[in-house]
Amino acid sequence: MDQQLLSFVKYFDQNREPDTPQLTLRIEGEPTVDVWVDEPSYSVLFTITRSAEDPQTKPCIIYWDPTEDGFSPSGSMLILHTLHGLRPVVTDPEKLPTRNLIPQKVTPSDPHFKELVPGSSVSWRSSLPAVYLEDCPPAASYSILWPGGKIHPWDWGTLAEHCGQTLALRSLPIVVPGPSYHTYEILNYESDPEYFEDPPPPSPRAISPSSRVNGAPIFNVSISGPATLSMKDRTPSMSLYPLTVTVTYDAVAGLALCGRPLTFHSFVFKRPDNHHEGFRLYRRTNDAWTPYEWRTHQGGFIITEPYPLNVGRNDENHFWSLNPGESWSFTREVIAFPKDAAPGDQYRYLFKGATIDWWDWGSFKDHENTVVWVPGWLEAKVEDPKDNGGRPVIIVPASNAVEFTLTD
Repeated sequence: MDQQLLSFVKYFDQNREPDTPQLTLRIEGEPTVDVWVDEPSYSVLFTITRSAEDPQTKPCIIYWDPTEDGFSPSGSMLILHTLHGLRPVVTDPEKLPTRNLIPQKVTPSDPHFKELVPGSSVSWRSSLPAVYLEDCPPAASYSILWPGGKIHPWDWGTLAEHCGQTLALRSLPIVVPGPSYHTYEILNYESDPEYFEDPPPPSPRAISPSSRVNGAPIFNVSISGPATLSMKDRTPSMSLYPLTVTVTYDAVAGLALCGRPLTFHSFVFKRPDNHHEGFRLYRRTNDAWTPYEWRTHQGGFIITEPYPLNVGRNDENHFWSLNPGESWSFTREVIAFPKDAAPGDQYRYLFKGATIDWWDWGSFKDHENTVVWVPGWLEAKVEDPKDNGGRPVIIVPASNAVEFTLTD
C-alpha cells in the first residue's frame, strides 16, 4: 500500500534540512475500533526514533505534542479504504486540535520535551480526534497516515543543559519524513453472530426471474470460484475466498430503446454480504444449507452530509456502462466467515438478487453532466434522485451458487 500513499506525502527523506537530527516517526494502535459504544475512542502510540547512523552524534532535545502535532490539520491524515482505492477523510479543521508554534520553556517534567541521542526512541500516547469516529461506515478500514512534518522547537544538547531556558523555533526545522501509517478496521457487528442474543429476522428468499419489471432492461449475474479454500489463505482476522462475478446486460428484442447502452450505479454488486439482498454465504449443517446470519446493530444509522457523484466522469468507479449483450466481470472476495470455521466445513455462496438503485439510458459520454447524491461515506445507495427519474426498476434475480470446502 506504500505506493498508493505516496501521493499524500508532503515530506520525504530528501527533504531533510542539513545538519539537523535524522528522525523518523512510527504509528501504532489496535487492529479494530468499536464505534458503537456510547463514547468511542481510539488510542494511538506515536514513536519518534533517531537514526543510529545519524552523522550528527550530539544529543538533541525536541518539543512535540502528540495531540497538537500529531492530529492538527498539518499533522496526520485519516485515509479511508474504498473499493476503488484510498480517499482522504475531509473534516472541519475547527474540530481538530490547533497547533501552537510558540517558544517553549524547557521543563524536564513536561512530557512533550524529549531528549534523543543516535539510536534512541521516545513515545507518546494520544487519542484519535472524536470527529474521525463520528461518521464511520460499518466494516470500513482506515489508515492513520503521517505524511511528513516539521519540528520547529528543537536544539542541540540535553534537557539538563536547557532546563529553565526557552526553546526557540529554529529557522532550520527537523523534517520528520513520511510515509508512516497504521491501519485499523471499524468493527461490524453485522458479521458477528455471537454479539446479539436475539436471532435476526428470517432472510428474504432469493429473487426469481419472474420478479422482473416489464419494460425494464434485463440483467443476469453468474459467479464462479475454486472448490476449496485453504485455512492458510488467511490474514490474522479473516479468510479470503476469491470468486469471479459476471454481470450481463441481455439484449431483448422488442424492448423500447433495447439497442442503446445504459449506465448504472454498481453499488449492489460491490457492497458487503447482506442479510436482505445481494451476496450471501451459507454453511452446510445437518445436511441443510443455513445462512450465515449477519446482525444489524440497533443503535441507529450514521448520518453524514450527502456527497455528489458525477456519473459521466466516474472519478471513483461507482458506475458502469454496458451495451446490450455486453458483460462486466470483476473479482470479489468473501471475507466474513463464522468464528468457529474449521477445515472440512462446506459453504455455498451466491448473489441472492437485488434492485439497482440508479440507472439511465446512455453511455458515460451521455451523462457527463449527470449528478446523483449518495451518503458521505460513498459506499451506499443513491439517495437523490429517489425515484430513478421514473424509469422502471431493474430487478436482478439470483445467480447460480458456488460451493467450496475449507481445507487445512
